[in-house]
Amino acid sequence: MRTGRVKRLFLYAAVLILLLGVALVLFERRGPVFDSNFPPHRTCVTDFLARRLVAEKPVPAGPHGTEWESTTLIYVLGGNQESLTARFRKAASLYHEGLARRILILERPGITEYSPELGRNLTNDEWAVRELERLKVRKKDVEAVSVRPSLFGTWSEARDVIGFAGRNGCKRLILVSSTHHTKRVLGTFSRFTRNASPELYVYGAEDSAGPGVLLKEYIKLVLYDIVP
Repeated sequence: MRTGRVKRLFLYAAVLILLLGVALVLFERRGPVFDSNFPPHRTCVTDFLARRLVAEKPVPAGPHGTEWESTTLIYVLGGNQESLTARFRKAASLYHEGLARRILILERPGITEYSPELGRNLTNDEWAVRELERLKVRKKDVEAVSVRPSLFGTWSEARDVIGFAGRNGCKRLILVSSTHHTKRVLGTFSRFTRNASPELYVYGAEDSAGPGVLLKEYIKLVLYDIVP
């Protein structure tokens, strides 16, 4: 049964990729087809693809008191610096709205740009904290979470971040990622919750995603459906 399911998923993925590729070639060769409701660097075809990857789940409206803040965490999913910059802006906005007192980031080994103040290169985590501090997030409210590596990055984050949340009395987890990543994020993290705890909310941060990035995301959606 499982072998047949896997074969069907790969078949569907191959057909989807072929159709999307043909559509993109046909539309892009005719020149940009702009939609006035979206940024001009994105075509109608790109937006069509992107919309079907979105699954945002905002926090319900209403007053959120001290208990809510103290038992809610914001987690910013990992990515490159460009995508993280957009995600940090969204996370900081939610933080300043009073939805959570703490922001979690993915612990990333390695170094990044040179800091004249420190006389050395920043670590990736130092860079992340600095960017959030620039957005008026207090340093003590930012924590890097270690995630065990695996072939599927978002799956690893879901497994270990949900575990971290449970150990720290978290009742609600607000996830922040790129908008086109939200459908996979919500589906993956939901697989690790027990009895709907912690409650999950998802926000997307707008960043540039061309047709190639979106096609890869469709492929990943299919692959993640196979992961046990």
